[in-house]
Amino acid sequence: MTTKSIQPSFLLKYIQPSDLVKKYKSGYFNRPIPTKAKIVLDTVRTTTRQSGATLIQFIKSNQTQVDHYVKNHSPLKGGRCDYCKQDFSTEVIGYPISYECQPALIDERYHMNHLFWVEGCHCSYSCCLAFIKHFNIHQDFILHDVEILLRFLYKLDCNTNDNLLPANDFRLLHNPLTPEEWRQKQTQYTRTNHVTKIPGQVTYMKQIC
Repeated sequence: MTTKSIQPSFLLKYIQPSDLVKKYKSGYFNRPIPTKAKIVLDTVRTTTRQSGATLIQFIKSNQTQVDHYVKNHSPLKGGRCDYCKQDFSTEVIGYPISYECQPALIDERYHMNHLFWVEGCHCSYSCCLAFIKHFNIHQDFILHDVEILLRFLYKLDCNTNDNLLPANDFRLLHNPLTPEEWRQKQTQYTRTNHVTKIPGQVTYMKQIC
């Protein structure tokens, strides 16, 4: 009587089938799942050198707005815009750094809740978009899709299909433009490569020797 060796259809790397059989027969896979300690990711920690001197201290951004939301469960109102540096009293607009869509059952019908985690303090969506473009925060891997999420948030919040335009360059505010002229959405000022070069003049005192 001859026997043929049967080759498995696939092999698991670094896994020995004989070891799996032994564990199965010993009841290894039927054991209670051990309780593992949760990993805390957001704890403020301090890294120190061997000499004991402090090297790095981790702190969190956006703390004022987080504390306000936790206490009142509503967005913060009023502040100083990160882009145009003007004081305002309306709702703070921030750029999304994370997004989640959750279904919710309301009146026996499912609705979609759009959750945005936002950062920054801006007086308008235009200033928020201008801040993103001017400071080029797309280079941060956490904020890779921030402009796409901001435009999506703008359409949902304002219930509009209008294209969101960035605010004008903050260097034009007050000089030469007034705040009213600077905020006009119909007029956009594009920075060019033209530079005016003005000759410098130095005064020399004439002396007769």
